[in-house]
Amino acid sequence: FTNQVIMVFRNLLQFGIDRDYNVNKKALSELDKVKIKKIPKERDILTYEEIDKFLSTFELEDPNDLMWYQYFYAFSRSGMRPNEFRALQVKDLRTNCINVNHDITSKIYGEGDIIQPCKNDYSIRDVLMPQDIIDMLRARTEGYGPNDFIFGKDRAVRETTIRRQLEKHLQLAGVPRITIYGFRHSHATHLIRNGVMIKVVSKRLGHKDIQTTLNTYQHLLQEDQDSVLKLL
Repeated sequence: FTNQVIMVFRNLLQFGIDRDYNVNKKALSELDKVKIKKIPKERDILTYEEIDKFLSTFELEDPNDLMWYQYFYAFSRSGMRPNEFRALQVKDLRTNCINVNHDITSKIYGEGDIIQPCKNDYSIRDVLMPQDIIDMLRARTEGYGPNDFIFGKDRAVRETTIRRQLEKHLQLAGVPRITIYGFRHSHATHLIRNGVMIKVVSKRLGHKDIQTTLNTYQHLLQEDQDSVLKLL
């Protein structure tokens, strides 16, 4: 929180200076001397055993906890980008998959959350999902309209709320910290380590090409090379 306050003040002062407002430039130079507290680096991934431990911390009898259990359970098995998943609407559910054709952004100042088309054609895809997850999502959206958000209904759940729930239940589970994006990396890692072809993983993730996937997960491929040597 301290880091965020420092960065906000710094950006406000710089904004004023850039526009020739009457801003005390000395204040900015003094603020630059403030040391930002280092935050422990999160691990990139969790194993599926650790994710299941994380999911076990939600009280399913509590309606709010149940919703967040469903959110993280489906998200962790999808490999989708966080803003693709947050933007999901009822009409995106298919018989055995989720159709990804848009995402959501909150980076347009003063506009709030904005639904936008996927930036690239290769991001538009069908993500196959276990049937129990499709059934779970259909059950939770019973009575929803086609344009309602699967999580949030009238408006997509907020990023800050997602991060708050993530932090809370990671601590309860006693597993290493990861970012929300870490669930995507965890999913891809799980697939690659279990022998799924890179081409299939690449398409599921919505990468531009196989090379993008290879560059992102080359450390796993090196581990596979090492296992080949041990086998020989």
